[in-house]
Amino acid sequence: MGLFVHSLKELPITAERSYYLYLLNGGWAGPLERSIEQNYHAMSDMASRNDAIVIQGCERWHFQNEVFSWHHLNGEEAETLLPAILLTTIHPSRFANESDPYWQTAKQSDHLVLIPLKDHCNTGDEVVTFIRKVFEDIKSKKALIDFQVVGEMSPNRGKAFLDGLVLRPTFMGVGFDLKTLPELFRRKKR
Repeated sequence: MGLFVHSLKELPITAERSYYLYLLNGGWAGPLERSIEQNYHAMSDMASRNDAIVIQGCERWHFQNEVFSWHHLNGEEAETLLPAILLTTIHPSRFANESDPYWQTAKQSDHLVLIPLKDHCNTGDEVVTFIRKVFEDIKSKKALIDFQVVGEMSPNRGKAFLDGLVLRPTFMGVGFDLKTLPELFRRKKR
């Protein structure tokens, strides 16, 4: 399923999926961002077949401010990370209400995976290929091929409010298994 929304509050809390993919571009209009927009329908189709939702804002700056600060993404500088795909288990309506009691328990149960596209893609065609690979990996629940964990965003550091991971391409093609996320974060809490 794909959604263009003015506000994250537009999606009812009862509309749940296993994964939510947020398309974040920071308002730039380069070849990678254009490719994301041109292939939104295809991404929505892939999401609908894989228990996921692709979400993009009609007014990008307002939408991204609801998800994260315009200058920082979970405590990381936005300029170095955008455009990106944010993959999470967190329902969109949760981002719209920072005072929701949910955020007190979310740190143990929900996670963010931020994938900076410019680190992996140089052209629009590479964006399309990359996104298909991400959906294939989600569908089969195997390692995200060609990525490795390179940075961790911790809620104990700076402005970060959730645990999260930044994934970047590897030279050797080492992957990161999405199924290991909950255990990784449980170990860090001990």
